[in-house]
Amino acid sequence: METPESAERTQAFFQQRQAAAVLKHAILKRYLPPFAAKTGSTSIDNRVAIVDGYAGAGRYDDGAPGSPAIIADLSHAPALRSKTIEAYFVESHRPTYARLMQNLQNDAPDLHWTAWQGELENHLPELIKLTQNVPLFLFLDPFGHGLAFDTIQDLFLERPTPNPYAPATEALIRIDASAIWRTRGVARRPTGYYGREATLHRMDQTAGGTWWRDDDPGTPTADYLEWFASELLHHTCQEYRCWGWSVDVRQRPDRLPVYYLLFLTRHRDGMDTFGEVLSKSMEEWRRSVLEIEYQESLLADDINDEYARREEMLAAEWHDQLRENILALLDEKPSFQIRQELSRVMGNAAGLARSMHLRAVLKELYLEGITQSDSKGDIYAKRVIRAV
Repeated sequence: METPESAERTQAFFQQRQAAAVLKHAILKRYLPPFAAKTGSTSIDNRVAIVDGYAGAGRYDDGAPGSPAIIADLSHAPALRSKTIEAYFVESHRPTYARLMQNLQNDAPDLHWTAWQGELENHLPELIKLTQNVPLFLFLDPFGHGLAFDTIQDLFLERPTPNPYAPATEALIRIDASAIWRTRGVARRPTGYYGREATLHRMDQTAGGTWWRDDDPGTPTADYLEWFASELLHHTCQEYRCWGWSVDVRQRPDRLPVYYLLFLTRHRDGMDTFGEVLSKSMEEWRRSVLEIEYQESLLADDINDEYARREEMLAAEWHDQLRENILALLDEKPSFQIRQELSRVMGNAAGLARSMHLRAVLKELYLEGITQSDSKGDIYAKRVIRAV
């Protein structure tokens, strides 16, 4: 249910896009085209459905694209000319919905789209029916708690069990960090606190249980948020029968996360593609953070040079991490497939480094005679073999 507070936050947010929004929109912009191209190549009539459950106005006041404008732009992608993209937008705030309709009429004349005003829960039955036999990407970007865990689970499980002929089901879901730590604070207050049980129940619905308070490790806020995100991802993947990725999204590297993004997929290709997309999107986010730094400090140096210097330093760090991780694996076993050991191969560089960085390390190890395997071909399917 929308409250005056949430409506005010929505309006304030759409006045100007924040650094944290850069990352989620960069992910959408990069991930949706390959998702639609791949899943639409085998779907009935090449149809692909995208649901934006908390759409907002479509554009910010400065004209920057929000998620609806990014989705609308898919109709112009050359790789998707043979695909039929069906977009469904839901927005609860009536004035924002009016702006959404106006922006969609301007931005999406060639897109098959439908927009509803109201709560997403009220439109889910129709959405499920409309997308029943179509590959579906669900984007949920609410302020606060959003859809209940069980509701999203039902949506996943009501669609066919993964098989070569079943339509894909994927999601990108936002979980507000402030809702997590504030509700944790309520849980720690004495019983009898007004509104306590209702507040806790709301988080129970988001988390899919009471584990978030029953198993609270008692750590400081930053550590608790990291624990919560990790446990939520594990719980979600187990119950939804899918794979997933958790991304902490910040305004700046030294601040607490503003929210978490949970990416959910039923196909390994989705995980591989998302990892590549996340790495490139993080580059865009780092650039936006640097631009804010320069604006606030009035630095006169060339921002392009500083950005290139920082990226070069990061790439060197990732190179050393990946090399160390691969060598550690080769000490344990004579060979391994990258995909099967991806979490250990990437380590702390997961979501930051990508195939180009990994390929450089594999090439280096091959030229040094440490491995028998080169760096060519599908990097994730590559079997790394220790030299005799």
